[in-house]
Formats: sequence, C-alpha cells, structure tokens
Amino acid sequence: MRRKPVTLYQIAKAAGVSIGTVDRALNNRGRVAPETKERVLKAVQKLGYTRNIIASSLSRNRPFCFSVIMPELEGDAGYWKMPASGIRTAAEELAQFNVQISLHFYSILSNHSFSQCIQAALDNKADGLLIAPSGIIHPDPLFAAIPRDIPYVFFDSIAENLTPVSSIGQDSVRSGELAARLMSMLTTAREKLLIMLPVTGPSHIRSRVETFTNSAKGAGFNPIVQETFNPTDSTENLINQSCCILEKQNPTGIFVTNSFTSIFAQATEQVFPDVHIPLIGYDLIQKNVYYLSKGVIDFLLSQRPFEQGYLGIMTLFRSLVLNEPVQKSVMLPIDIITKESVETYVQHIPIFPQSKRD
Repeated sequence: MRRKPVTLYQIAKAAGVSIGTVDRALNNRGRVAPETKERVLKAVQKLGYTRNIIASSLSRNRPFCFSVIMPELEGDAGYWKMPASGIRTAAEELAQFNVQISLHFYSILSNHSFSQCIQAALDNKADGLLIAPSGIIHPDPLFAAIPRDIPYVFFDSIAENLTPVSSIGQDSVRSGELAARLMSMLTTAREKLLIMLPVTGPSHIRSRVETFTNSAKGAGFNPIVQETFNPTDSTENLINQSCCILEKQNPTGIFVTNSFTSIFAQATEQVFPDVHIPLIGYDLIQKNVYYLSKGVIDFLLSQRPFEQGYLGIMTLFRSLVLNEPVQKSVMLPIDIITKESVETYVQHIPIFPQSKRD
C-alpha cells in the first residue's frame, strides 16, 4: 500500500510550532530561532516529509478567501473576543499562503442579522466559511443560501441536520456530567439546584442542561429548577433579574450554562452576603476570573475558545487549500479552573503560546 504523504500540519504538530513557522523554516524566509528550526528539521526527518510542490507554491497562486460568521465580539459577556483572537492568529500565519480572512458579526438571537452575514460573506466571494450559529433559532433553513460548492466548518456550536466539513467544539454531554459531579463534591445537601440558561440556548447548551440534570438527579439532588435569561439585556437588568430568581428559589447550588457566570456571582453576593452558594459556570472572561479568584465562583469550565477559532481556520485551510483529509468532529478537552489554578492558567492563553516564541 502506498504511504500517504506527510503534511505540513503533521510536521507542525510534531515540532510544536505553527504551520507558518514550518514553512519559514523549510524555505529559509523570515526569522526562525535556531532551536525552533532544529525541531522542525528533526520532525521532517522523523516523519519522512517530501516537499509538496503544490503546497510550497501556494504563496504565488491565486488568493483564497475565508469568511467568518460569528456573534458580535461584545456578545455573551465578551466571550467571542477569545475565538476571534484565535482566528486572527491563524490569519497572520496563513497570510503568506495568500489566504485572506474577513469577519462578519451578527447580533445574538437575530436570525435576520445572521442571514445578512451569510449574504455578505457570499458577496465577498468566500471560498470557505467558518460559522458559529450560536443563539440562532432554527438555523438550518438559513443555510439554504450557501451554494453546495462552498465548504463550511462549525465552531463553538452546530446547526443540526447539516453536513459541514468539520465541527469543532466541546463534548457538551461530558461537560454537563462533569459539572454535576463537581456540584456533588461542593455540597452534602441534596436539595434544590438552580440551572441558569439563556433563552433559545443553542444545541450544545441544551445538551449540557439535559446531562447535568440527569446526573444531578442520579446523585440525589431534588428538585432541579431551570430559569432562563436574555443575554441581550443590560448588565443591570440581568443582575436585578438574577437577584429576584435567587430570592424566589433559594437554591443550595447554581449551575450557569454559559459565560454569564459573573452576573450570578454578583447576585449571590447581594442576596446571600453571609452564605456561600456553590456556583459552577463557564469561560475565562475577565469578570468571571475576578469572581473565581474571590472564591464566589467555585469552578469555571473552559471550552478553549481561542483554540476553537484557530483550529476552525486551519481546518478550512487544510481541507480547501491543501486538499488534506480532516476530522469530521473535533472535541476539545474540558478544562476545570479553580481559584488556585487560574493565575497560572491564564498565563498560557492563547492556547498556542509557542507561536509567540518562534
């Protein structure tokens, strides 16, 4: 059987560097640290790489245009700034291959805004799309406008019943189970748990809720109550609403299913100033880190959003430009961040720190 050719991506992964660094090291262009170049050459020798003439001449061929469709950067308490950073890092690395990337931002919960972004990407003559259909109600029909010859990759969340080149995100089933297990470690009381989720939460959040609920019931918690909030409300309104919910429900533990965890941390401080209510949520946005460091939030689960954005662009590049096979589904590790580990953890964001050292 004929051996498949070794790819630049495989070399980059083996050497612990970016694809752009591999290209610079092999073609002697740009600055590459001697120790970095040595790692690349060792990986080349180990893997048996033979130069791909098509790939090595990409920088002289016609440009490729990738369009990104994602929520506005301030949406979800600023969560989207992190995948956007990963996307821009990938764009910098692929610029030498004549890959151009444009970003189109839509308003969360607005199908019309999402449709406008799709049309803008098509007007921009996109060769491939990276899409985060978060908070969109029944997004499937909206994809009918995308021609069949334009590949797309999902990140963060998916639109069901569609066939993307790849989907990149987190195992929401395991995430919900993990959150329930952590909650059972935080309290011996098996009384009321409160689940907070955004209205019209995307499929991965609904999955988190379902598996958290089932696992928590299995651990003896009863009852388990769900309340919703509108992520487009002002911070003041959200905090006021949260305080009312906490006063009404008086829970023994709170599970926040997305990046708005700090809102409920502030509310618990106001409603229960002398009592600690176990609180688990998501994402290392600045306000969440603050309340985690204070001990108001017990655990934050990270979806590695920088890496999702970065890998989304790189997956399009490998599939569309290099014509390499890619994984249909990429589920990233679930990171558990605590008060004790957060300071060290944030020092290693973005996820690919070696790209900054090359």
